[in-house]
Amino acid sequence: MIALVTGGTGFIGTNLIMRLLAEGHEVRVIDIAVPDGFRAAIKGHKVKVERADVCTLRRRAMDALCKDVHVIFHLAALGSVPRSIKRPMEVYKANVEGTLAVLERARKSTINRLIFASSSSVYGDTKVLPKHESMPAQPQSPYAASKLIGELYCQQYARHFAVPAVALRLFNVFGAHQRADVEYPALIPIWIRTLLQGKRCTAFGSLETSRDWTHVDNVVDAMLRVANVSADRVVGRVFNVGTGRRSSLRHVHRCLCAMLTRPYNIKCLPKRAGDVQHSLADISALREAVAYVPRVGFGTGLRMTLKWWKQQANAQTP
Repeated sequence: MIALVTGGTGFIGTNLIMRLLAEGHEVRVIDIAVPDGFRAAIKGHKVKVERADVCTLRRRAMDALCKDVHVIFHLAALGSVPRSIKRPMEVYKANVEGTLAVLERARKSTINRLIFASSSSVYGDTKVLPKHESMPAQPQSPYAASKLIGELYCQQYARHFAVPAVALRLFNVFGAHQRADVEYPALIPIWIRTLLQGKRCTAFGSLETSRDWTHVDNVVDAMLRVANVSADRVVGRVFNVGTGRRSSLRHVHRCLCAMLTRPYNIKCLPKRAGDVQHSLADISALREAVAYVPRVGFGTGLRMTLKWWKQQANAQTP
């Protein structure tokens, strides 16, 4: 299989590409940057990387990257609810125009599947749990809105242009290669780095806020299953990718403190605009379509993530 991964040098992309390479597939990547962590992760493997923005990539270069490709994993995006509230036009351009640009190139190719990384944030702050795909979307931030628009474009391109597109709503992904040194880092890497530094963690809103924390290996499993199943089971559809279980911020922090033998000490800050109180995935549709079962539970995933962080810390010690 030949796979093209947009946004492939990021957190999820790195994990996906490592799995693809381990299984013997050819990988091509489009991303605006190539961080050292990505280079280290793929060391020893031949990966064609086009350093570019999918919105502005020349047609000839995009056509060359798409030649003979079987599946496109479209992960390129600007994440973060706070970023989207601060810079909505920037997020719109990357997430909506970028997705449309990829769909247009896919329309002119012969790919078997296009997998779009959407987000559980499209559901908004509904009190109904678990969240299932037939629920009305209620995005509460420009980021969530941009992901919903991307889903709608995928459905329209599947309907009108026979692009074999599928959207996956990812629920709070965490794991190895997730960075804490970016402008809007995710919660778990922030807390791990903070605790390793012996500092006090902070949280926004209530510690009873809960999430369906999904280890990145589960996400990669889901993506590969969707890529390889028959088109009639998935094309034009939207699926949740989570675990079907949730944990509160309080529980996550207590687990990290126990694993790192640090005292429980956390400060709560006011809730941020656009934040969702509770999130939990109904994964029955994905289970039925591709036999998806999350194989990495929260506790196991957290221990795996901590192990990776400690390895990075040891590697940087002179």
